[in-house]
Amino acid sequence: VTRELFPMPSNIKISDKSLFSKVIAAIPRASFEKMLFKMQVEQRQIDMESSETILENIQILDCQAIIKRRHRDLVYEDNFNPTILDMAKNRVFTYSKLKKVCGQYESKRSLEEHIKRSDETASFFRGKGLSEDDARAVAFAIAFYTGSECGSDGNNQYRGINRASSVIARQSNGEAIANIDHGDMKDSAVILYYLIRGLAHIPFYWGVCSRAISLNEEQLSEYEPGALVSWFQFSSSMKGQNAPPHFVKRSNTFFKIYSATGRGIQDFSIFPKEEEILFLPHSTFLVVDHTLSFDGKKHVINLRQVELGLSEYTVLWVDDHIFSPKWHSKRHMESAATRSLNINIHFIPKSTTEFALSFLKSPFGQRLRNRVTFRIVTDMKRDNESSSDDAGIRLIKKLREMGFRNECLIFCNYLPKVTEQVKTQLTSDEQRHLAVTSKVEDLYQFIQFK
Repeated sequence: VTRELFPMPSNIKISDKSLFSKVIAAIPRASFEKMLFKMQVEQRQIDMESSETILENIQILDCQAIIKRRHRDLVYEDNFNPTILDMAKNRVFTYSKLKKVCGQYESKRSLEEHIKRSDETASFFRGKGLSEDDARAVAFAIAFYTGSECGSDGNNQYRGINRASSVIARQSNGEAIANIDHGDMKDSAVILYYLIRGLAHIPFYWGVCSRAISLNEEQLSEYEPGALVSWFQFSSSMKGQNAPPHFVKRSNTFFKIYSATGRGIQDFSIFPKEEEILFLPHSTFLVVDHTLSFDGKKHVINLRQVELGLSEYTVLWVDDHIFSPKWHSKRHMESAATRSLNINIHFIPKSTTEFALSFLKSPFGQRLRNRVTFRIVTDMKRDNESSSDDAGIRLIKKLREMGFRNECLIFCNYLPKVTEQVKTQLTSDEQRHLAVTSKVEDLYQFIQFK
């Protein structure tokens, strides 16, 4: 599902030519070619965490420029745009206002379609603590994003996504809303506010999704194996390994993506059968592989979404069950990620000591060393490691050796035993800035930076 590449309305001007994506870091070609001989086959697979270990060899092209752009743009998962927040505090945003704005881009029939769908799904957001007005508004915004089944002229001459109607939501990024107080962008603020607020309450999708798209040669050249690419727009994909045949047929590029923070919006979509996974602006992906079809016409690009600690608040979380669908702490992670609109916490999930240390050795990990806005959570026992009973302690010892004095928390089941292990196996210096707990309340306070 490739909605964001359709033209913007002519009265909306975007000065940045790299609207869709930008390479933010890369492994030098010579280094990467040498690494290919050493890499196991599994390291080239998007669903294997080991593929992220190549970040140790990456070169950040312009980290300060990346951070500056994230602060400037609408990056909800860093800090929501202050202008939009101020407008919301003054109650400029209401469900009634949202419907009125969207009505400028939709036929009456399409609008009724969105209202009907949002009435069916608003209960989910009421269950998350949103007011009746807000719950209906966020449900409507997501339905509006997905488009409508009827044409903009109100007839059923063609069935499919009415892309023209919600292009403002799909193509908006920081450049587009920089002048939010004028014209259509002021209108789009209410759409973006409710869209992103709704997405914030939808669980992360950890798994494979796919996307078919058409890219020109310049854009394709960005997707060299070993590169990190950020997408500046809302970007849609479909759960699973295969995109719809009609999208693949008219596209020259097929992305296979392992999602870390994509949101599954199928339950709120006009098209639930699409099983759509939606990525927010500034989602970043590691290019794991890039191949051509036998006829040289189709590009197949494997991407793994990665968290790099570029946001203001970041938590490295290490747990051997972290990628399991039944991992019990995922709800705590997602709850912390939605507690406030003007502050958001990114989580870097790792399943082993080895993978956690690999990230900390990377340029992205090194820039987080001793920052008060970077914390580390670890379990104590990890069955996927050779010395399983003291895995948490070994991680703490290693990262202290690397110079990381950041706040750390060991979250465990058997507090007395783990407390004794900490006292006997770690020096007093290594124990500084370290807490041990078995209480969920303590964990929650820690990951919320309280």
